[in-house]
Amino acid sequence: MVHGGLYATVAESVASVLRPMTSGRLSMTAAPIIQGQREQLWEVTMSRADGKPVARSRVRLRNIDLPRVDATAPR
Repeated sequence: MVHGGLYATVAESVASVLRPMTSGRLSMTAAPIIQGQREQLWEVTMSRADGKPVARSRVRLRNIDLPRVDATAPR
């Protein structure tokens, strides 16, 4: 099973080859693609000061319910 961090690292490395950054500031924008009850998909764009994109990434999030805490249960 592959860790999601590996995919992110590979995606960033490949995208950075297209327009590498050696100095300066990056701005990041996250835009929702899917926002459902069970999952979310976001596209993150990293851009140079002149607005040209340096890298793009998509992040899939799974929505899970937080466990309920019973205030009367012994600790």
